[in-house]
Amino acid sequence: MAEEEGILPAALEAQPDIPEHLSFFWDAFWALNGDRPLGFGLPGPILWASIDRFADRAGVLDGDQFGRLVRFIRVMDGEWRTYMAEQMKQKD
Repeated sequence: MAEEEGILPAALEAQPDIPEHLSFFWDAFWALNGDRPLGFGLPGPILWASIDRFADRAGVLDGDQFGRLVRFIRVMDGEWRTYMAEQMKQKD
């Protein structure tokens, strides 16, 4: 096994270093990533209601904090969806 040999899988080696002050947003994105509709073979955007529920559970109650969370999730989601669309084109 690669783990036993001290070799990291490529996906772990390529993992970005996330600054501590942004780790909440990174974790939030990955927690919400599976909560999206599918349509025409492509994943849709993470739903606003899902972000709202996540924020409530995480205690993000302040309007400015919630707005920041939504903006971060939307930007990350857009990048992820662009990447996924490119990956699907390469498979065709």
